[in-house]
Amino acid sequence: MILCIFPPSQVEVLVRANPEELLTFAPELARSLLHCRAPDWAEAEAGSPADAPEAQRSRALTALLAMAPLEAGDQVLEEVYSPHLDVYQRLLIMDSLCAAAKELADPRTAPQLELGPAAPRLVPPGRSLQALKATSATAVAGAAGRGAQDAAAAERPQDSSRAVAPADMRQGRTRVWGNVALRKLKKGDAAGPRTFRNRFTGVAVRWASALLRECDVRRHGVDLFGRDGLLLGRLLTTLSTFAECVAQTHTAIPLAAGTLELVRAPQVSASEQPFVRRSALLAAAQVVSSLPPARLAGALVEHGADAQDAVLVERLQWLQTWATGAAAGDTDENCRLLAAAVVGMQAQLASASMAALQTLPPLAEHGLQLGGTGGGSGRGRGGISIEVPRISQLQVG
Repeated sequence: MILCIFPPSQVEVLVRANPEELLTFAPELARSLLHCRAPDWAEAEAGSPADAPEAQRSRALTALLAMAPLEAGDQVLEEVYSPHLDVYQRLLIMDSLCAAAKELADPRTAPQLELGPAAPRLVPPGRSLQALKATSATAVAGAAGRGAQDAAAAERPQDSSRAVAPADMRQGRTRVWGNVALRKLKKGDAAGPRTFRNRFTGVAVRWASALLRECDVRRHGVDLFGRDGLLLGRLLTTLSTFAECVAQTHTAIPLAAGTLELVRAPQVSASEQPFVRRSALLAAAQVVSSLPPARLAGALVEHGADAQDAVLVERLQWLQTWATGAAAGDTDENCRLLAAAVVGMQAQLASASMAALQTLPPLAEHGLQLGGTGGGSGRGRGGISIEVPRISQLQVG
């Protein structure tokens, strides 16, 4: 196996180096990371939780999913519901998918690889290579200066009659460049934000469809709608992370439709476990906040022209009914608060969609009439209404 050649601490470094053979060996490496087992003595000898073998395995799998999302993602998603995995391995897959999605959506959250003279190392996110080098150089210069002073003090004779240096003699001084480098780096960061491309939009629907394809199938070792409530809740939070990473993009529409279809299942929306209901409401909140208002406005105007838009509008109307009922009568206090937040987010989305409709051609051509935003509703020829609840309706009893 590949992991037998390299120690676990170097697997992430090897993956982030992005060699040419990575795409070829990504499926095999992903499978090895998923099925490898760390000995008990390695966990006991770990100096810190970050150095534990399981933490290193999780970081390596996350790096592999971020560097090869198609090849490694297809491999791990193929086995997510396999009877040969246990609950920990399934949770490891979902946690790694969430971390990789955030990294693909925002590359600034990923650690950077520095190629040094001795061995490559990873720089934590939030710290630049220049700042790290400046800090290291300052520390080395300070240590060298202290060593030189100690050596001079040791070689200095103890004769008190030694002549004193003249007062006008120029004394030597040490110039430290670390502060200057950090100041220049700060000015560069303040110049403006760096632009980057959201790479997760290309694989978001692919990953979500693989997770949703057989989530309701009961098989040996897997029963999400039955005893495995923990896995079901983690699946919902994973989908909510996906929705957050593709917010305000065209990919949010199909992802929202699939997530709301899972939330609408009676085993989810009416689950006996509060954790599952909380996860469902959290996923619904992320879906509502990720939808672009202009796209939703177009779906309302062109109702019936696109089947996907019609399905999304229908599921959003169901979500409003379910969230309103949960905010008023759920037995769990946290669920009531989350449901009230979902209702408020839907009100904000409806208001933003109405504002986006003002930029479209005259609405009479489309047969859509809008009411006021202070608690009214608009209904068009297609029977689609935009309802904005009043503030009094958002109060949780």
